[in-house]
Amino acid sequence: DMDSCKISVIMPVFNSGKYLETAINSVLSQTLNEIELFLIDDGSIDGSSELCDNFALKDKRVKVIHQKNAGICKARNVALNMTHGEYIAFIDHDDEYLLDFLEKAYKVAQEVNADIVKLSKKEIIFREQVVVRERYYQLNSQILEKKDIKRNFFSLLENGVFTCVWDGIYKKEIVLNNGVRFDEFFKNGGEDIDFMMQIVKYVELLVTVPDICYLHYIRKGFSTSAKFKIQKVDHLKELPKRVNNTLDYLDLHISQYEDAYSYYLVKEYISPIVALYANPRCNFDYLEKKRMIEKVRNAHYMIPGFFRRKTCLIFKKSIKMGTVYFLFKYKMYRLLLLVFSLRSKYV
Repeated sequence: DMDSCKISVIMPVFNSGKYLETAINSVLSQTLNEIELFLIDDGSIDGSSELCDNFALKDKRVKVIHQKNAGICKARNVALNMTHGEYIAFIDHDDEYLLDFLEKAYKVAQEVNADIVKLSKKEIIFREQVVVRERYYQLNSQILEKKDIKRNFFSLLENGVFTCVWDGIYKKEIVLNNGVRFDEFFKNGGEDIDFMMQIVKYVELLVTVPDICYLHYIRKGFSTSAKFKIQKVDHLKELPKRVNNTLDYLDLHISQYEDAYSYYLVKEYISPIVALYANPRCNFDYLEKKRMIEKVRNAHYMIPGFFRRKTCLIFKKSIKMGTVYFLFKYKMYRLLLLVFSLRSKYV
């Protein structure tokens, strides 16, 4: 009965292989039963299409949409327009919900009439089927009204609340009534941050929950985020623009948050771009890489005070980001590339 549907879950599927069944089962076995699951098959050719259809035959809560390969943004947008739930949730085709993810999120949302509920997550990085690192993204227990979101905007950004969409639930009317969609410009990452930058403009109440309820797997060589595509640079360059648009909308002035904004640039803009050029599959020579990094240095997002920040302040937040800032600030590009090259080799 779609009238009683509490949460609509959207899962884009593309050549998901052996991981798909686990991901789907993690949704269908949720302790919250009043859900629907949209499987958007984005032109799979590895048997994932047939697996989706089989699940739909076994469970009436599953709806399958087959489309020609058009990317994750198109897949999610197609499903958004078909949802029946009070809230919308997302999951990647090779990740997992823990058993009570949706029930916990929905219960919190109902208690305070939240527009968004975000839960904590665990990230597991594999290389050749071996776990090389695990990271926990633990949120504090907070109920944030609009004024609180504005005041804590950069700490929310820094703590990963605005980084991805699959770690929470979103009130459907907020999404649909404000035309919040995934921008199909983003073909190689960045679409989640952009979605969050859109929706946060309209949120009156955001809740964060410390319970870890989502497992995010990064499989080197499988996950889209782990693959080398030079086009990612264009998407990374676009994100500060989207962040700045949201800051303007919320009437937040960068001049009052220069330290926090500078840290954001190091973590979410400079580091990913340098990491891309340091990727062993990038066949640019050093001079070309240097020239491209200089372009980053001269981008208009780099606020006048960026290079006047005290390195020790960034080190206090993150030794890694402090190192990146120091090497970037003093144009030690060869060493900067080496650091990222070694990291990609062993992590």
